[in-house]
Amino acid sequence: MKIILLRNLDRIGHQYEVKEVTAGFARNFLLPKQYAIIYTPQNYKIIEEKKKKVGRERQLEMAKNNLGKIDQFILNFKEKATAAGKLFAQINKKKILEKLLKEQNLKLKADDLIINQPIKEIGSHLVGIKPDYYNKIKIIIEKI
Repeated sequence: MKIILLRNLDRIGHQYEVKEVTAGFARNFLLPKQYAIIYTPQNYKIIEEKKKKVGRERQLEMAKNNLGKIDQFILNFKEKATAAGKLFAQINKKKILEKLLKEQNLKLKADDLIINQPIKEIGSHLVGIKPDYYNKIKIIIEKI
């Protein structure tokens, strides 16, 4: 009998997985205790939507937790520059996003960053983060 698990169960499977179990085990244990439901295409669609919703909620919660720490983030870049301190290649959103993912394990979209002007000089710069414009990442650029 095919079932969809509604919770993690040792030696059986994880929440929202479709499993094949004996009919007696399902009827006598899993279904009465509401650990699982019988697999049907309609039930599967409902569970998939629920799984997506739970995933989105987890992502939002993680993002909120990370946004609280963003003010503490400092990204250091070492770039080639002229003697006057002008960079040969600007620091753009893509470079900042890659560095955030690599160093802080924070995945954002390019639209989430607020850069008023392209960063083309050595020194310290602030980059804002949406939706709360007061959260800023400090970027320090040094000459190689």
